[in-house]
Amino acid sequence: MTSCHATTPELADLGIVQAARGLRAREYSAVELLAACQTRIARVNGGPPSFDGDPSRINAWVRLYPQKALVAAREADRTLGIRGRDSPLMTGIPVGLKDIFAVQGLPLTASSRVLNERPERVNSTVWENLAHAGAVLVGHTHTHEFAFAGSCDQSGNPWNAAASPGGSSGGSAAAVAAGMVPAAVGTDTGGSVRVPAAFCGISAIRPSTGRIGTVGVHPLAPTFDTPGPMARSVADAAVLLSAMEGRDRGRPDGFAATGKARPLTGRRIALTSRPDALDLDPDVAEGYEQTQLALIRLGASLVHVELPPPLAGVEDFETIFQAEAQFHHRAYSDRLALYRASTRATLTRSAPDTRSREYQRARHNRRRESESWRAWMKHHHLDAVLEPVSPVLAPLRGHGYDPDAAQPPLGALVLQWPLLGFPVVALPSGVGSRSGMPIGMALIGNRNGDDAVIRLAIDLQERELPSLPVSPMALG
Repeated sequence: MTSCHATTPELADLGIVQAARGLRAREYSAVELLAACQTRIARVNGGPPSFDGDPSRINAWVRLYPQKALVAAREADRTLGIRGRDSPLMTGIPVGLKDIFAVQGLPLTASSRVLNERPERVNSTVWENLAHAGAVLVGHTHTHEFAFAGSCDQSGNPWNAAASPGGSSGGSAAAVAAGMVPAAVGTDTGGSVRVPAAFCGISAIRPSTGRIGTVGVHPLAPTFDTPGPMARSVADAAVLLSAMEGRDRGRPDGFAATGKARPLTGRRIALTSRPDALDLDPDVAEGYEQTQLALIRLGASLVHVELPPPLAGVEDFETIFQAEAQFHHRAYSDRLALYRASTRATLTRSAPDTRSREYQRARHNRRRESESWRAWMKHHHLDAVLEPVSPVLAPLRGHGYDPDAAQPPLGALVLQWPLLGFPVVALPSGVGSRSGMPIGMALIGNRNGDDAVIRLAIDLQERELPSLPVSPMALG
């Protein structure tokens, strides 16, 4: 094995697929890769983990587990030594977990003063599968309190620490964008892996609802909650997704970057009126146009199609979300004063009971809407829908925990897809010429058509929209 110095910072810039190849070739060890990530964390995180953070810090982490990570990295090296190239691709890969995933014996707080659990016997299904695949847990990453909203103000954006990383999986996105870990896991209830990915310039996948098990994930709105992988490239996120659902058993992953991206001749990509109805930030509008041109250059057909008749909408999403969230937080009704102000305001807002007619009607509308959109995509022979992830770029930090502050329209385009249960791939379309901040696009596939839309996104990224490097703050 050709060994690199244990803290070589360039190792921290590697993605999953690159790092896995080097580990299997014994060019460096899992211990060395972990050390490089830990050195990066010490240099760019802005000090030890903090509950509230400050405007100059990235503060991506709630807690770090250096000793446990070292033990896991050593075990990964033993596995690699025995199994070699037959090892799962995630063997020895450092990862972060959003602070709502249970890990046996470790604290679980959901970035809140309300929760202080330590599951002694239960791993979340996602972590159970990742651990079986040999992943190395570096720490728990910050979330908006209990994953309740689209910001994560205790963390900063690695492209500009004064800006929001998005939420609720903001700590996971910031950790990946700054090269602190090659990958991290978040959850997406209403946009919580897609918005942070767009704001921080990384890639993420919201699988079809129900594809990834949620046992051991602290619930927000269970019929929407969906674990999702976050990495610097779509190919890396796809490898992580396979491991999260237990498919990574040592076989080469079909989504791993091969340098043989395919043209998109014959693919039909829908453009809808939804983005046109919004006031897109000029950089977002430019990125949207550039992505359309990239698809055309690859041979795809862009088609303008009329939307199906609305049978459900944002109001139904809100009805279901509020009812389910309030139901699960009744257990903490004696600790209401410990919540952050915005979360407390949400929880005390009037909401239907989960047994009420209003809630059941919203769920019925949701099922009808999902079937309508599935038929719409099939009728028009669509491979995907293209939209910006968000009409705006990353806003300044500071509004997310203030219930009285004006909220930017972060979720104007994201709520439709969890309402339908459809898979979405978020990927960067470059950096804004005016703002210098990342721009995120979304490719939406049909329900349970995850693999097809992931493959399409990989082909687009490998040939036309390359993944962004680690953030300028990480590079110093």
